[in-house]
Amino acid sequence: MNAQTVGWLVFLAIIKNISYGKPMPFQLDVSPLTATEGSCIEIKCTVTQKVHTVSAYWFWIKDGRWDKVASRVVNGTVIYSTDAAERPVSADFADRVNYIGSPSPSWNSYSATPKSCSILICDLKKTDNGDYSFRFVGKVKWMTRPVRLEVKENPCPITFEEPPAVNEFDTVTLTCSTLMSCPSNPQIGDLTQLSPTQFSTPQHNNANVKSTTVSLTVRWQDHGKEFSCQTDDRDKYIIRNISLTVEYAPKDISAQISIKNIVENKSVTLTCSAKGRPDPNFTWFNNRKEVIGTKAVWNITSIKESQKGEYICEARNKQGTIKSNPVNIIVTYMPEVEVTSPASTVRQGNKMTLMCNVKRSNPQPHTYVWSKDGNAIRHKQSQQYVVERIEPEDSGLYKCSASNTVGTRYSKAFNITVEYGPRKTTISISENDKRVGVGKSLTFYCNTKANPAPVRFSWHRYDSKTQQWKSKTTKEKKLRLDTVKRADEACYVCNATNHIDTGEDSEPVCIQVLYAPTELALSMDTEVREGGLITIRCTVESFPPSTLTLKQISDSNPQTSKLLFTQPDDWVPNTLQHSFNVTSMHTGSYTCHATNSEGSKTSERRELVVKCE
Repeated sequence: MNAQTVGWLVFLAIIKNISYGKPMPFQLDVSPLTATEGSCIEIKCTVTQKVHTVSAYWFWIKDGRWDKVASRVVNGTVIYSTDAAERPVSADFADRVNYIGSPSPSWNSYSATPKSCSILICDLKKTDNGDYSFRFVGKVKWMTRPVRLEVKENPCPITFEEPPAVNEFDTVTLTCSTLMSCPSNPQIGDLTQLSPTQFSTPQHNNANVKSTTVSLTVRWQDHGKEFSCQTDDRDKYIIRNISLTVEYAPKDISAQISIKNIVENKSVTLTCSAKGRPDPNFTWFNNRKEVIGTKAVWNITSIKESQKGEYICEARNKQGTIKSNPVNIIVTYMPEVEVTSPASTVRQGNKMTLMCNVKRSNPQPHTYVWSKDGNAIRHKQSQQYVVERIEPEDSGLYKCSASNTVGTRYSKAFNITVEYGPRKTTISISENDKRVGVGKSLTFYCNTKANPAPVRFSWHRYDSKTQQWKSKTTKEKKLRLDTVKRADEACYVCNATNHIDTGEDSEPVCIQVLYAPTELALSMDTEVREGGLITIRCTVESFPPSTLTLKQISDSNPQTSKLLFTQPDDWVPNTLQHSFNVTSMHTGSYTCHATNSEGSKTSERRELVVKCE
């Protein structure tokens, strides 16, 4: 039994031990593989059924052996792993193995097209000879049967040396070599894009090596161009590539700005690009003078108006220097405005002019709006607001706003005060005080609207009895009568004066003075013939009018009296008059009694003598 058969039996035991009888979802084409040293080989792996890959990992291993004690694959060389912490890759394979299969998450779903778990090993070495297996570790563990790889010696190894860095217009020589024993000649590819200045056929510089040499005059555009070398048999994997390094002064410089419409306080990025070898260093200049940045990308996080201007960048390396096209930065911003006026205090009737002064704006405003006390003033959308004849109602807080393509901004409030003479003057007293009793106090208030406040109040009263006006001037707005007299009954008028003007008189306020009956007088004849006619008259002064009664007092019993007559309601106020034909029964004393809300009074007695025939 050969070693390969023994190894296969061992892996069958492994699969049996770790897959719990489930079908193997991974299969390798186990036919022996043969490859040439320096070439590449694909190890094909097929996923034959659905596999749960959550929390799983997998790897490829060379010459893996099963450790029964640890129940794991050990003593092998890991050439590819999806979990480097669990299964690190050998340094000898780290840069030579590439996974070319399907993405492992796709193994978790069914598909009519089989999934792949294949790898590609390149730059093969003779030490790569061995057995290669695929190992999956998840809820279920699997390991494939190994495939044998044999690497044969390459009869045509290629040497293609990368030339040192050269300057533009220098000549560079490319040399590709192989062994003299190789039946094929080395060929340099990718020359169609250049015009070689010199091309040499394969040369035999020594007994063991034959080579092909090409000389080229390079330009700066040739930097980074790749060339390949392979033998005539053109094994697609046995090929060597080199690239040219051409050093040249900076070229194709370009300066660009991130946005065209630049708004103040917004972010702006300037980018400078240029080709050059070595890579150029960049410097930004403002207005061609001030250095403001030393990187290709200059970011202004919050641009200000002061940063406007022309910007250029300069690219420099050891080969030379070049300057970019200018980039012009124009910073736009909303208007900043304030309300201005020749005066904040304007006299009534004068002209008021307000200006919405633009302190700064780019572009200039296209619209203005005025408001007073928070309310928009319609049809006032010009920069200037004019009131030809100002009135007190025009006092208030004025604002203006200005708009441009960036936005709208409002001014602070500007207070306009209108000076005017007293107006809408009125006298106020309590409604109950319009009828006031003698001896009481009474205060009149002269109310008016004025700016500035009045400095003088003039009081006038009209006495309807005397038909005369009396005047008084005060500094205060009130007129106080400490002790009301009958003479104070009148109609009162006030006006106010400030340094602007004297206002119109108020409407009159009339008061009535209440007082008890006084000046009570009883008049009558003292002797009347029996049967004759007598008229008794009683008058009094009082307010409100008194109720008058006439009484007769008995001579025989002075303590008794009888009501003879009461003033009718429709009679003349404060007057009683009674006429009658006398009899002997009317002989005696008579009095008149007056009563109102303020008091009462009785007249002196008058005697009546009735003469008989």
